Amino acid sequence: MDLVELLKYNPGNPLLFNSVLFFALFSVLYLVFTIVSTHIKARNTVLLLFSLYFYYKISGEYLGLLLIIGIVDYFVGRLMSKEEVLWKKRLFLTVSVLVNVGVLLYFKYTFFIVNQFGLQSSQFFSYFTKEILTPVGISYYIFKSLGYTLAVYRGEIEESENNILTYLLYVSFFPTIVAGPISKAQKLLPQFNSPTNITRENLSKGFFLLITGTMKKVLIADFIALNFVDRVFENPALFTSFECLLAGYGAFLQIYFDFSGYTDIVRGIAYLLGFEVEENFRKPFLANSVSEFWRRWHITLYTFLSENIYYPLSFGLRRLKQFGVHIAIMVTFFISGLWHGANLTFVVWGLIHGAAIVFDTIFRNTRKKIVAHINEKVFRSFEVLVTFHLITFSFIIFKSSSLDSAQIFIEKLFSGFKIEHAEKWFSFYLTPFLVMIGGAILAFLPEGLYKFFYVKFASMHWSAKAAALLIIIVFVYQVLGATTLPFVYIEF
Repeated sequence: MDLVELLKYNPGNPLLFNSVLFFALFSVLYLVFTIVSTHIKARNTVLLLFSLYFYYKISGEYLGLLLIIGIVDYFVGRLMSKEEVLWKKRLFLTVSVLVNVGVLLYFKYTFFIVNQFGLQSSQFFSYFTKEILTPVGISYYIFKSLGYTLAVYRGEIEESENNILTYLLYVSFFPTIVAGPISKAQKLLPQFNSPTNITRENLSKGFFLLITGTMKKVLIADFIALNFVDRVFENPALFTSFECLLAGYGAFLQIYFDFSGYTDIVRGIAYLLGFEVEENFRKPFLANSVSEFWRRWHITLYTFLSENIYYPLSFGLRRLKQFGVHIAIMVTFFISGLWHGANLTFVVWGLIHGAAIVFDTIFRNTRKKIVAHINEKVFRSFEVLVTFHLITFSFIIFKSSSLDSAQIFIEKLFSGFKIEHAEKWFSFYLTPFLVMIGGAILAFLPEGLYKFFYVKFASMHWSAKAAALLIIIVFVYQVLGATTLPFVYIEF
C-alpha cells in the first residue's frame, strides 16, 4: 500500500480496529507518542491528528460534521460556564440540544420517517434524502458531546474546557469514536489535561484486554456468525425449528462477544496510551433480572439515558407516583431502541426491555416474599435462567432485518421439533456448536475467574505479554486465515 492509499478515504475498505493495517499504524503512532508523551500539548496534538485521520479513514467527508459538532458544543460550554443568568444558560443549552438532536435525527432517521409515512413520492423529501448516509459513530460522539454540555449546565463540570483542541480530542478520541464507550467528559478530559500515566499495570491491562478482545471478536463472534448464525437469520424460512433455536442462542452470544470484544480492544488501546475509559460490560449473562442486565450491559449508554432521560422524566412525572416511573422507563427504552437504528425491530427490542423492567418494579416486593420461603441461591439461579431466555428472545428480534423476518423466525421456533433435525444439524455444524458451547461457558463464568486469569497474566514478564499478544494476532489473521466482520455496533 502506497502513501496515497494511506491518505485516501476508501468506503469499501474502512480502517477498523480488527485489521492488520490498524495495528501497523498504531505501532507507528505509539512510537511517536512515546517520544512526545512527557509534553501534554504535544501529546494531545499527536493524538488529535491521529484521531481525525482515523475518523476520516472510516467516514470520509463526515469528518467535517464531527468537527462542527465539537466546535459548537465547545463554545456552548464556554458560554454556559461564564453565564450566571439561568434563562441565558438554558438558551445556550437549547442550542446544543437542537444542533445535536437535529443532526442525529436528520442523518439517522430521515429515511425511516419518510418510508414510514409514505413520503417517498414527494419531490421535497426525495431531494433532501437522496444522498444521505449515516456517518460512522454519530450516535456515540453526539451523545458524548451532548453529555458534556448537559454536565456543564447542571454544574457537574465546574469549569468548562478552555482548550478547543483538547475538547476536540475528547469528542474524536479514536479508541471510542466508532462504537463507544460513551465516555463522560468528567472522566476523560482531566486525563487529557494531566501528565501521561503509562504504568506497568496499565500496560498489563492493555495487553490482556487486546488479547481477550481479539479472541472474543474473531475466534467466537465472527466464527459463529459466518459459519451458522448469519445464515439462519438471512432466511429463517429455510431452516428447521432446532436450527432456529440454536441460532437464537448463537445471536445473543455473537452480539455479546462482538461488542464486548470491541470494548476490550479499545480499552486495551487506551490503557497502552496511559488513559482509562469506562467499562461497558460486567458479566451480563449472570443478571437475574432485566433491570440488573442493564447495569451490566452497555453500561455507558444505560448511564447516559438514565441521567439525561429517565431521572428528569420520572422527576417531572412524580405526581403520578409509580405510574410516572413506569412511563419514564418505557420512554427511556423506546429511545434506547431508536438509538440503535431506524428499524422497528430495535424499537420493539427496546420496548420488550422496558416492559420487563416495569414488571420487575411491580413485583419487587413479591420476589422478596418468595425468597423468604425458599433457598435464595436456587431462586436466583432460576431468575438468571429466565432472564437469559427473555434477553435471548429479544435479540432474535434485534438481529432480524425486519419485523416480518422476526415473525418468520419465531414461527419456525414453534413449528415442531424433530430429533432427526438435531442429528443432521450436528453432522454439519459440529464446530460452530462447540464454539458456541465454549462461548456460553466463558459468558457464564464468575467474574472472580476472569480476575484470576488477569492476575496470572500480570505476573508474567513484559516481554512474555508482548509475545502472547503477537502470537494471538498472527494466529488469528495468518494461521487461521480468518475472515473478519465489521463490529456489530459500528452500525449504530
